[in-house]
Amino acid sequence: MKTNPNDPVAVFGMNEGLTKREYFAAMALQGIKASTPGCAAEDCSYFAVQEADRLIKELNREKKDGKDNI
Repeated sequence: MKTNPNDPVAVFGMNEGLTKREYFAAMALQGIKASTPGCAAEDCSYFAVQEADRLIKELNREKKDGKDNI
């Protein structure tokens, strides 16, 4: 199963407004800000989006046995 970063996310009844990529970036940003209090907003946001993209890439990568990487 491939993860499309533009698919909407449905979490705890939230099902509109955020794509999976935006949701993943928000979760990454939350962790980055919690562990790096002095991180500048521009830097933290950039790193959060990079992490979201890495997660989507990894989720879409197939294992050597041909099965999904989940």
